[in-house]
Amino acid sequence: MLGVQGSSSNSLSLSFISVNSNKTDVWNHHRRLGHLSFKTLRNMFPSLFKNLDVEQFHCEICEFAKHHRVPFPISDSRSVSPFTIIHSDIWGPYNIPNISGAKGFVTFIDDCTRMTWVYLLKRKSDVSHILPNFTNMIRNQFGVSIKGFRTDNARDYFNQILSSYFEKEGIIHQSSCVNTPQQNGLAERKNRHLLETTRALLFQHQVPKNYWGEAVLTSTYLINRIPSRVIGFKSPLNYLSEFFSKNNFYFKIPPRIFGCVTYVHIHKHQRDKLDARALKCVFIRYSITQKGYKCYYPSSKRFLVSKDVSFNENQSFFNKSSLQGEENNTEDKTNNDFDDFDIFSFQIPSRQQSSPIISPSCESPNITLQGETTVDRPLQVYRRRIQPDLTLLQAQETEPEQGNELSHSSLPIPDLYQPIAIRKGRKECTKSPLYPITNFMSFQKFSPSHKAFLSKINTIPIPKTLYEALRNEN
Repeated sequence: MLGVQGSSSNSLSLSFISVNSNKTDVWNHHRRLGHLSFKTLRNMFPSLFKNLDVEQFHCEICEFAKHHRVPFPISDSRSVSPFTIIHSDIWGPYNIPNISGAKGFVTFIDDCTRMTWVYLLKRKSDVSHILPNFTNMIRNQFGVSIKGFRTDNARDYFNQILSSYFEKEGIIHQSSCVNTPQQNGLAERKNRHLLETTRALLFQHQVPKNYWGEAVLTSTYLINRIPSRVIGFKSPLNYLSEFFSKNNFYFKIPPRIFGCVTYVHIHKHQRDKLDARALKCVFIRYSITQKGYKCYYPSSKRFLVSKDVSFNENQSFFNKSSLQGEENNTEDKTNNDFDDFDIFSFQIPSRQQSSPIISPSCESPNITLQGETTVDRPLQVYRRRIQPDLTLLQAQETEPEQGNELSHSSLPIPDLYQPIAIRKGRKECTKSPLYPITNFMSFQKFSPSHKAFLSKINTIPIPKTLYEALRNEN
């Protein structure tokens, strides 16, 4: 029995030594191969990991050098009822303002139906007033209260106004972690969908970038009426109507191509018998509060909502392409036969100055207007008048015996391109000091010893060059 126990203890000690040896070899190979992962080492050297578990090895150097973020799980869960959770996100500010002056927008997405509401923002701080108005609209139109808001960690959602409002209304405000927009993925993906549709609307008819806000609102209108895979290929508006069948307040207007040419009817009380009966505009979006199309007249910068609109969907209102970063300034240069005017009909009031010197040899080219009328106008050239040298004229008057008269052409002409300080010279008032210091200071109240000290200072020479300073023994 003693021999059997001795042999078993020896085998255990040998196996323990073998395991420790394998651990040492694993760590050595791990360091030699540039901190290779232990799972890869197990595939390369399976004999070293005999009786060893990979989870036992933990390298702190690898944590510092190779630390990664935790993967985000894919979540397809949705709320059971509408307005339980509202996802929100702010986009902007954009460097090009919209025609209405907006520089960004905020989105509100229902977690259950994916219904989206978009509000344009002139400032990010406008969210403090738009969000309470949105919750009041939901409460009034659908008779339910919003249970919670889910946003990113933007400070615009954490100001004093919204924080007190959430607390007063009992709304839970959930936010993502810092620098973790993936936790607000639904709102981020909705922004991407909106911007993709917005770019397509702008590109198809070469619409300038300052119409981006109207394109975003049009994209929202269309996305809410297009079937979505997430909600079983139903449109968000129809899916919301299944929960609130009595709330049928959304207008059904046939869609039109964004940015096309429209002709808005002019009513009788707005025109004469010989005036045009329609106004050429650009279609920008659909009206939510009126059953009509919203058009824009760039010449007067007016928005027109009308039902009596005819469309030319194959023609763009804008001519120049705005793709690939090209600027489109055709908004203020649209062709409109009713806005032509004569640029020479306006007279600029003349200032009280000396009359210009007109060169007869310079002729202006003929300027042709749209009415094929030519206007010949002389080109006015302004020249600087050369003043004669008064000192030379005085010298001529004091020396009449020379018998030569100084003509205007023989006077020396100063260099007009020199600085004005050199041409005018030094003023008489600056040749002598205006306020001599002797008029304001005296030595009467100093003691005799102090007067002697001050007079001694004036006698000490001050070196002006380095050579003089080195020679000075004092």
